[in-house]
Amino acid sequence: MRFYPPLVLQTNAGKVWGKRVCPLRVGLVPWEPRQERTTVVVKASYDVGREATLARESRPFGRGRPATRRGALPLEVDEPDDLVAVKLGADLLFGGSAYAGRAVERIAARVCFGDAIDFLFVVQGPAPVERMPLAGEFLRQPDGVTALPPVGAVRARAVAMPADEEDVDAMTPEERKAVLRVLAARFAEHEAQAQAVPLSSGAEAHGAARSPDTGRVPEETWAHLPTAAPYLGRGVQCAAAHLTTAFLIGGERLELTGLLPGGGDRVLTLPNHVPLVLAEGNAGRFVVEMLCDTVLLDDDGLTMTWRGQVPEDLFASPISRLVVTLAERGSEPELSTVMGELARAHYGRAEVPEAADIQVPPSPDAELIVARLANGHATPEPMLSQAEFVQLRAALSSDSTGRRDRLSKHGLDEHEWSLEVRAWSAVANRARSRGDTSLAVALDRAGAEARRKLRSS
Repeated sequence: MRFYPPLVLQTNAGKVWGKRVCPLRVGLVPWEPRQERTTVVVKASYDVGREATLARESRPFGRGRPATRRGALPLEVDEPDDLVAVKLGADLLFGGSAYAGRAVERIAARVCFGDAIDFLFVVQGPAPVERMPLAGEFLRQPDGVTALPPVGAVRARAVAMPADEEDVDAMTPEERKAVLRVLAARFAEHEAQAQAVPLSSGAEAHGAARSPDTGRVPEETWAHLPTAAPYLGRGVQCAAAHLTTAFLIGGERLELTGLLPGGGDRVLTLPNHVPLVLAEGNAGRFVVEMLCDTVLLDDDGLTMTWRGQVPEDLFASPISRLVVTLAERGSEPELSTVMGELARAHYGRAEVPEAADIQVPPSPDAELIVARLANGHATPEPMLSQAEFVQLRAALSSDSTGRRDRLSKHGLDEHEWSLEVRAWSAVANRARSRGDTSLAVALDRAGAEARRKLRSS
């Protein structure tokens, strides 16, 4: 039996990025029940100007539907099929248009990606143009005659690792059970080291063990949890072979010619981002190793897609859930910070492939409501700076009119404002517990001064 798609608790990345950002797309691809494995897919959307910045709207998962743009070949699709189980490398996809600074018969284009890819081609149509679709019918080698494979997404093509590489499909049931026993032992070992949940998640209420030296509840960290790495025996790629490369890390440079508005040469640096995914199910809690395997640049912007695997069928249990956030690689938040942000997280269900035989939960979704209420006690980190918080608090206490508008200007509603008050109170209390009352005093004085100025204005 398989249950509804697991819950996805997606922490508000606004604290990381300094602004409200849209939730990421989070999906799950079920494997065959006997394989006891689930693929996690996370997709982020970006606007492309001088650099790539997180978009205000999240683009949906591509479903691999046939391309409808002019000049598309039968094997081309509008967007890659994002909800696939395994990729063995990264697809660099260009699905928009080629651009020139003026009307020309042929638009010269180039993709250069380090030492892995250096690909020159031309895009030509029946008449001089400044912009042409990057569709197979219009692509030619630099000689302008010889046809080329597509540079955009194509129907998923099967690929395989060399025969001597490990393949989960080739494992016997006994071998799979042995692997799961090892994972279970690792999990038990880590659980013994981390009995507590963070203070911000109510550890004291759960009776967490205290350190004999400090009397404090120890904070659980990413290092306390086992990491679920992927099997890469067989998979698919959604780009032609000449635009497939090794998995991406983030921060790589793409040297492009004729592929962004205005034409000419541009360097596009890929965002140095990584999704942090914590999977929870019957087998325990795992940090999911996420690999970036798809970059798509088109007329609507840039998308990056990461994929990982969990050694468990997450659809086989009603308690399965994912905790997800997006971070700058090298500046990842502590696990306790992520768990504290669950009070203002985005709550939803994982998306699944259209062909998956997974039931749709009822509406309203009671499990989502309960999950949100269950994490309402968590104390997040402040979203506002100290000065912004003091000024807004003073304004709200001095003038009750226009309250909603004042909060909205800071990207807050009443619930989020209550969390902000709680967050700053926690910051002041932590300082006070160290014998430092300066922050609490400063907040009180600054609030009084802000209210005085408001009354006199």
